[in-house]
Amino acid sequence: MGDRLRAYFRGELTALDELPVTTGGTAFQKQVWAMLRHIPSGTVVSYRELAIKLKSPNACRAVGLATSQNPVAIVIPCHRVIGTNGALTGYAGGIERKQWLLRHEEVHSIAAKPVTPTPNETILAVQPRPNRRRKSIEEDGLQLSLLSQLPSS
Repeated sequence: MGDRLRAYFRGELTALDELPVTTGGTAFQKQVWAMLRHIPSGTVVSYRELAIKLKSPNACRAVGLATSQNPVAIVIPCHRVIGTNGALTGYAGGIERKQWLLRHEEVHSIAAKPVTPTPNETILAVQPRPNRRRKSIEEDGLQLSLLSQLPSS
């Protein structure tokens, strides 16, 4: 698995596609995780789109919860799931890593797409920063800035 992860981070974005994984979880979680494996690199889908594909259009939150409990992040690419309005929403590894992974996969439309916040969503913008070497996930020269954090209702 280590060789495939290294290949993915070198830019071979399909290196993890056929990697077998065994997960626990409920039947619903396994359905959601299986669907995540079919989201091609370089594309994103919304939680709502996944719920509709599961023939449960009102299950957006359940899809989000199942996605958040993904036991094999990156291999099961939950970072490719976004809010219905195009906003980057929760990611167990942090929104910064989700943004980095999407940028790594060349999904540029996320940062450029105007969004209208809905309750409890964090809206992020990408701002360039001076090019300096740091050993972190931000090595691509981007810094994420929190624009607004809506209070919970």
